[in-house]
Amino acid sequence: MAEESDIEESDIEESDIEESDIEESDIEDDDSSSFDIGEVLNWMETSEDSGQQANIGGGEDDDSEESGPQLYGDLGDLVNSTQVDTVITEMGFDVDALDESDSDLFAEEQESVTDGRPIEFGDGYSSIGVRVSDAGYKAILDCLTFGDVNQPPSVEELKEVMTSKMGITHGWQDDVIREGIADAQQRAIWDGQTVIAQATMPEKAADGRLEYHIQEDTVNDPPFNGTELSVALKGDDITAALKIKGSPILVAPGKTIATVVTPQAGKPGVNVFGREILSVGKLANRPIAGDGVRQEEDDYLAERLGYACLIDNRLQILSPLWIDTDNCGARFLYFPQPSANTVITTSNLMDLLQQSNISFGIIETAVEKLCGDGGGPKRAAIVIARGHKAVVGRSAHFNPYFGPDVKEQDTEQGSIDYRNRNEFIPVAQGDLLGEYVPATKGVDGTTVFGEELPAADGESIQFVVGAGIRIELKNDESEKEEESSSDAEEESPLPNTLIADQHNLLYAEISGSVRHIEETIEVLPVVVIAGDVDLSVGHVSTKGDVKVSGAVQFGFTVTCGGSVEIAGGVENGVTIRAEGDVIVHQAIIGEKTRIIAGGNVSARLVHNARVVAQGDVNISHSLVNARISAGSTITVMPGSGRAGSIVGGESYAARFIEAKTLGSSGMELTRVGCRPSPQSLAQLGVLRKELASNGKIVAKCMRWMGISKFDKQQIDRAFQTVPSEKRETFAKALRDGVQAAARVSALPEEISKTTREHQEIINKGQIRASEAFFAEVVIEFGIREKRLFDTDVGGRYVLTDEEVRWRPSL
Repeated sequence: MAEESDIEESDIEESDIEESDIEESDIEDDDSSSFDIGEVLNWMETSEDSGQQANIGGGEDDDSEESGPQLYGDLGDLVNSTQVDTVITEMGFDVDALDESDSDLFAEEQESVTDGRPIEFGDGYSSIGVRVSDAGYKAILDCLTFGDVNQPPSVEELKEVMTSKMGITHGWQDDVIREGIADAQQRAIWDGQTVIAQATMPEKAADGRLEYHIQEDTVNDPPFNGTELSVALKGDDITAALKIKGSPILVAPGKTIATVVTPQAGKPGVNVFGREILSVGKLANRPIAGDGVRQEEDDYLAERLGYACLIDNRLQILSPLWIDTDNCGARFLYFPQPSANTVITTSNLMDLLQQSNISFGIIETAVEKLCGDGGGPKRAAIVIARGHKAVVGRSAHFNPYFGPDVKEQDTEQGSIDYRNRNEFIPVAQGDLLGEYVPATKGVDGTTVFGEELPAADGESIQFVVGAGIRIELKNDESEKEEESSSDAEEESPLPNTLIADQHNLLYAEISGSVRHIEETIEVLPVVVIAGDVDLSVGHVSTKGDVKVSGAVQFGFTVTCGGSVEIAGGVENGVTIRAEGDVIVHQAIIGEKTRIIAGGNVSARLVHNARVVAQGDVNISHSLVNARISAGSTITVMPGSGRAGSIVGGESYAARFIEAKTLGSSGMELTRVGCRPSPQSLAQLGVLRKELASNGKIVAKCMRWMGISKFDKQQIDRAFQTVPSEKRETFAKALRDGVQAAARVSALPEEISKTTREHQEIINKGQIRASEAFFAEVVIEFGIREKRLFDTDVGGRYVLTDEEVRWRPSL
């Protein structure tokens, strides 16, 4: 497979951008608190291929483009701005229609004959190479050799060669050419820098501009930057809107806000090919006519009463009306105006209310005040309309009658007594699981828009009753049903669907394990395997829990949506994937064994195997040459002999690692450290891949367009040199490149924020040994590590002042 730097520009197709480069960036972000087994598996495969569990300190492996535009610095003034749509529109193209374009974004370019390569002429032994730069502004002599130095060509003969072979016709520097001929007689010219033809430069043109008419007595005062006010108007705190910096200006409907002055062309010039060069003045940066503004040719007019402002190159009128979150109140946000003559009249104020659909509860005295002296000398929020609030009924909810019997005792050292923890929530057939309470009726209200505010059901919930549940109605005389499930079984059951406006009692239809996650409840069957998971059983896959009374033999897979409990051990080549906990009462062994859990993992011994747990890893004997990743803690319980030890392998946890001894007297290399959870590391990897993918798109688009960043000045200059048949492709490259560049601009901060969060986790981590740290133990905190060359007494290692340091036990 060819390296990226070996690929010619002509070999790059549009499909390279639309498919391969966007593939990774199209991955949707998952909630950081969820456990995505697929994402974690991808992370595991990547870390195993690289020979380590994660790349904490740096980015991805080097896979960058050849040297070219800088992608992570200044990407240009069109990035993160709607101005790019304006630029494409000014080019004469429909932005939305570019998606349907069949143009070839990276079609093969015709090579110029004026690229400096030697061209033979005359006797066949003479050659000349000329390089034309700056779109025909200069012709530079790169090389000149003669077959017979005693009979060199004349200046006119050499000019005829360059005209016929290269098309150069204008701006000859005869004296320079004559000197070049004389020099070439003495010694052939190679890699020269002599300018032999120069374009006649055009006269500078006058740029276009915008003239603003927001205030009556002042021309060209810039419009108010309404970003802060716009954000405040969308918020819930009206005082934030009144505390903005600056004072916006009210304009009346029909007011001319701005006028576009078109650029003026200067006297044209001529390039070395004899073609005319126009110096076209820069177009005025036309703002987009936003909400409340209409554009008539070169004029921008206000369509309603409001505050004129500019937001992200969008000229718009911000409505002075603040609508309460419940739509039962409307206020006029008034800022003192510079002119004593108010623009607020009864007519345009009532038109504003009508345009905003406010028709109920209008306060006449407030209208008279605003149309009289305005709002006065101070900022104010004047109530101009008031509706009737609705009285919301009681929200629907579910009252569970079960719960895990969890007894966790957090000691001063942060350890937990997991022996008292119940990993399953078992229920028997007929058990009362809880009560669904419906929403109550409310009292209707009326908004300032004249709309009725129904409050019949309060805040309803979409409560989902899954498998294994039986539903019965509860009435006022059915309290005894809660005391006796056997009595409930005698009632005729309802279909397995809630009646939303009734009290519903939920019973376990089967014996199993209850799952209550957010607004979903179900009873999952527990798959009980009496004996080993072997050829007589096969692979196990279920959405519920799994209990194995024996062992899981070589090569078998257990996949479940709940938790797994194995009374025996786990042999080599076994894969266990569980969204809940994995409990193994004996050993987990084998280099090809993989345990992946969305909850906790506990076992007696782990030898050579790979274990990934989003929660805790609890070991009752030891870890030997194991690879462990825990989203919370790793605890190896102390005991006699090697019990309580971590020997060899790699063990990483987010909060702490605790054992009796780390390493061994045999000086076996043992790596332990603090890192974020597997899910967090997997999501960081997704962000880095998205950054690399979008970076490739930016590089390809910039390279094809011939620019170094997405600035309007560079875009205008490059666009003038593009043939007419490729201009639509140019616009498409601009649009796609800016979109990718905006993501490239935002992703480093997202990655940096995630990395900082990871570092905060690492900074709080601890590596503890109650008896000893042996030599050849490597202790890692992110990119910081400490290798022990001698045996140390027990204690703990922490990250302090960017160094890994020993501290005594607490």
